[in-house]
Formats: sequence, C-alpha cells, structure tokens
Amino acid sequence: MPKTAEETYIIDEANGDTYWTDAIAEEMKKVRVAFAEYDDEIDKLEGYDQLELHLIFDIKLSENFRRKARLVAEGHKTNPPPSVT
Repeated sequence: MPKTAEETYIIDEANGDTYWTDAIAEEMKKVRVAFAEYDDEIDKLEGYDQLELHLIFDIKLSENFRRKARLVAEGHKTNPPPSVT
C-alpha cells in the first residue's frame, strides 16, 4: 500500500496503469469545494489555524479492487477552540 502520492505515481508507472492517479484526482475534485483561495500577502487568516494535510490510500476489495485516496487533516496538531472544550 502506498504511503505518499509520489509512491502512487511510481506504482502506476511500473504497472502501466493510472488507478492511483485517478483515485487522487477524484478525491481532489471532491474536496476542492471546501477550500477558499486567499492572497499570498496574508500570512494567516485571523481566527483560523493552519492544518497540515495528507493522503490516505486504500484498496476496496468489495468494489473490484478499486483504489481510493482520502485527503485528511491533521487536526490533532492544533489547539481546539474554547467553544468546543
């Protein structure tokens, strides 16, 4: 199972297919609506914390070995707002 996007591209090239690349593209298409672009001059949006993101990869055995990619936030690295605790 790949751990990084770079590994997925190497696997696809070695196998002569695009299963992992297609899975990443599908996930990026789904999550794109959740992100807003802002000007590069703004260091940090007030009231928000910057989160690191990473991809998690899986193969769905029940769906003819379909490759899946999920973009997840590393929310455990930020402090929760007072309203949540």
